[in-house]
Amino acid sequence: MSDIKIKCLTTGDVLSWSMDQVLCEINRDRSDDWTPYDETDWQEGWFEWVNGEFYVLHHDTPSYHSVRTLTADKIEAVLDEVFSNIFGACYG
Repeated sequence: MSDIKIKCLTTGDVLSWSMDQVLCEINRDRSDDWTPYDETDWQEGWFEWVNGEFYVLHHDTPSYHSVRTLTADKIEAVLDEVFSNIFGACYG
């Protein structure tokens, strides 16, 4: 796999990370019981634990266009959170 383009949300810089760097970021600071993400499931780990906090995948990353991590459950959870924030106690 070629380098993965990452955008730093703090600086706006677009960085080229190796898969090892991406996996290190996903798996850092985890408990001893943690099962590390690897090359087969890194996209799931990225979107669950990293994306949006300090970094995002840059749109020039080849894998950016093939990410299939939005499941119905995740979409529903996001919508629930958004509606709860908008409507407060009236929602639900």
